[in-house]
Amino acid sequence: MRGWLVALGLCGCSAFAPKSAFDDGAERLVSHDATRIGNLLYDSIELGGVWFADPLCRRFSGVGRVDYPDQPQLARCLASLQLARGKRRTSLLNGATVVYPPGIELEAVFTEQQYHANWSIDLTSNVWLGWLGFAGRESVQDALPTVTQELMESHRRGGSAVDRAALDRELAAHHLSAVYAWLKVCIDAAGAITSVRPRLTNSVAAQQAFVAAAGSWTFAPIVLGGQPAPVCAMMLSAYPRAPDVPLPFVVPPGATDLPLVSVEALGPPQGGELRHTADWQSTFTSTGALACIAVTGAVDRVTIVRRSGSPKFDATVRRTLQGWVFAPQPPVCVATMLRACGVGDATHACTPSDGTLRLR
Repeated sequence: MRGWLVALGLCGCSAFAPKSAFDDGAERLVSHDATRIGNLLYDSIELGGVWFADPLCRRFSGVGRVDYPDQPQLARCLASLQLARGKRRTSLLNGATVVYPPGIELEAVFTEQQYHANWSIDLTSNVWLGWLGFAGRESVQDALPTVTQELMESHRRGGSAVDRAALDRELAAHHLSAVYAWLKVCIDAAGAITSVRPRLTNSVAAQQAFVAAAGSWTFAPIVLGGQPAPVCAMMLSAYPRAPDVPLPFVVPPGATDLPLVSVEALGPPQGGELRHTADWQSTFTSTGALACIAVTGAVDRVTIVRRSGSPKFDATVRRTLQGWVFAPQPPVCVATMLRACGVGDATHACTPSDGTLRLR
């Protein structure tokens, strides 16, 4: 369990950075070539759930570490899945989504490894696959296969519509062009909703409306391996259009009971360092954190949930978030990924430059 959570915490930052070695790792993962995939599996890999139709590969379906002796077989099993790059980006620069028939969605997290020049291994890239598992999986207990939003929506048969009048009021009140919420929606083998778990939103009121609507949905059964199966999907509910926002990084269970929001949900900032431009920005070093906001609008608690690998930068992120101040509002927690950036020789923590979490 400890190792699984550590693997989930490999550092990363918002997508749309320049093409990096991690992109090369993702291309190797979807190559359908057992040798190329095997070269990604040096040392050990943590699995967070992979659905296999082949009975000989089902030993790798669960959660746990796969060490070197079993990796050649794992590579052959992964090559047989016909993996393809997913359409959705993740919040992690060193992450990617991959999909495979009949519509399973996985998240892959890569890491850079140090190596010795005399090691007799393929060193065409020093990027390795550190974690592979069902998209949006937050714990060992969160065990159902995750399918794509497209597959889930193609099986939707009914349910109530979202209250658009309420969403229009929310758009106007907060000067937003769109409201959205990431929801993890799970169904049983008969297609009935078993849970709707909100993950991230730019409007708590809109999220409540989306959750209420999703709770009424009905689905035709989704078939895996010839049998109806319980599944989940990470679903982006949005109005009036779906913004280009990445899958949220997973927040460990118990980190907070407050709603998780993006920075833009808080309105214009009133204090603190809120830098999103700089002379340079790192394409690797970043930290994922929760900044929980009190009713006064000040940050009263910061929890680092995705460490960068640099204690010094993690401390910079903590200090930066502790200085944020917003207008008084109901308590929430901001889930944000800050990357290392700088002006001259001074290192700062920046919000992503692609605008995903840019402050107004």
